[in-house]
Amino acid sequence: MSIASSPRNDTKNAKLKLCWWTHFPTPNQSAMVKSLRDDGVDAVICYFKKGYDRYRRSLGWKESPLKQYEYRFSSVIEASGKVDGFCSRIHVVPSYSDLVSWKLMAWCIFKGIPFVASVENSRGRARSLLVRKIFAKVCDVFALKVFCVGRKAMEEFSALGVRKSKIAWTSYAIDDSFFSPPPGRLRNEVVFAFVGALIRPKGVDVLLAAFKKLHSRFPETRLLVLGDGDCRRSFEGCEAVRLHPPVEPEKVKGILSAADVIVLPSRRDAWGVALLEGAALGKPMIATKETGASELISSLPSNGVCIENLDEESLFNAMAIYARDADRVLIDGACAYKTADVVRSSALAKRMKADLLGAIGAVSA
Repeated sequence: MSIASSPRNDTKNAKLKLCWWTHFPTPNQSAMVKSLRDDGVDAVICYFKKGYDRYRRSLGWKESPLKQYEYRFSSVIEASGKVDGFCSRIHVVPSYSDLVSWKLMAWCIFKGIPFVASVENSRGRARSLLVRKIFAKVCDVFALKVFCVGRKAMEEFSALGVRKSKIAWTSYAIDDSFFSPPPGRLRNEVVFAFVGALIRPKGVDVLLAAFKKLHSRFPETRLLVLGDGDCRRSFEGCEAVRLHPPVEPEKVKGILSAADVIVLPSRRDAWGVALLEGAALGKPMIATKETGASELISSLPSNGVCIENLDEESLFNAMAIYARDADRVLIDGACAYKTADVVRSSALAKRMKADLLGAIGAVSA
């Protein structure tokens, strides 16, 4: 019996039901699920880890009480007995790197329960190539859809063998309430902001070198750094650098609002939510092409600068564009704000809902 014809999985004429599996609570997935629920989808979240990992804790993340549609389980079997309508829901498999994800897929395939995958670009990790190939094959045969975070992930999973008709673009969602129009006025100083882990893969060593050069040429520039990590000491005591300790996600907006331009010079970054949070506040974006979210940076109309190669001179030149022309900050910031509409949680929820209904319709046909 096919998924479409199974009575318990017949969602064609019923309310769409979703069960989103993930490691632990994140603002982006919580916003997405809330927007899906607001759009009429019966969506719940299942977390399969007890708490935040060391990296998230270092960023200031703290546990909050779970909402009535949020659950924490140690196994799929436990969840199946406690989540209402568990077998009638479409399950969202979060990745290929966790044993729980594979158990969830096996359960869904065995029980005839529909599922989709939500994946990001692997950043070329050779050691996981075989696992990714197997995962892609399983998804191509059994999954309703493969939601890829960004164009690079779409290209990767297409190359791994997933049919293009099964692949859909998505992003980590920015809550609609986070958005705030650009101020429309100039400051006496131009403040560049970095938000994230202060580690070498994020390119913070190059950022500091480029900013020191920038500040020597343009004394009115400032650098706001929000985060923690091994490279934090390098920023301590530096002239014109405002070093802010990690904060809870809901406090990021208030701090980031004090900046003019968001900078994310990562050496490798599967997506880069902070870049889009800056855009949602009307900040021009500066990022390397190795940052997944840089695919949303455009030159016509300009909403920021995408750097081809990460080096001090290239980053300096990109930042200098806004240091020497404050009007450009406002113009590009307004464009960045419009660009960010595509990652609003409400927009992404509508897009996913349409993709899911389309996938169900294709299976039913």
